[in-house]
Amino acid sequence: DGDVDDYTMALDAGQKATVSIAPQSASLSLRAELIAPDGSTLGTADGAAGETLLLQNLAVIDDGTYTVRVTQLGGSGNYQVQLFLNASVENEAYGGTADDTLATAQDLDPSTKPLRAGADRLAVLGTLVAGNSDWYGFTLAAGQSASLAVTRTDLPGTRGIAVELYDASGALLATGIPAAGNVDQSISGFTATAAGTYYAKITGGSAMPYSLVVTRSADFSLESKEQKQ
Repeated sequence: DGDVDDYTMALDAGQKATVSIAPQSASLSLRAELIAPDGSTLGTADGAAGETLLLQNLAVIDDGTYTVRVTQLGGSGNYQVQLFLNASVENEAYGGTADDTLATAQDLDPSTKPLRAGADRLAVLGTLVAGNSDWYGFTLAAGQSASLAVTRTDLPGTRGIAVELYDASGALLATGIPAAGNVDQSISGFTATAAGTYYAKITGGSAMPYSLVVTRSADFSLESKEQKQ
């Protein structure tokens, strides 16, 4: 009772940090905090018994040592802590809202990380449930380009996962094609004719973990495992 555990890591400024804390006991309830080098709290969440806590896409403003603090609120047992940098995690895979339809798509804009020359990158780590699809939304300005790449992370290169791009009305705009060795499928250089929210649909033949990366105003360098640049 009243146990407090701290975990520290050195982070560089300009990143996004996502923290997941999952009780391994149905009776255990926790508080999660991410604390900056100056002692200020960047994010906090309290959970009910057995509830997984997520602190998504917290901005890392300064270089330094950051602390994930886990506080026992009730019950007892083990828990798992995970820290992700520069990517969202799929809410559904961590006990959050389902994203199985366009209407319930998870917003990727909070994961935005600036690149050079006005481009930026969005990313998410997810897990497909067999027979379901996962949906993610992101905004584009009129005339802005987007490229998407999806990769199965447990068996990359197996071509067991696919990506499609839709507009807000549900019209199919682009279909992923088998990519080079470093991703499974990609959509390259789609240009939005109108400003709005666009949607990536991820499907696969079985349950599997994956990564989805979206770049705006930039394309990918796709190469086989044998190529060097």
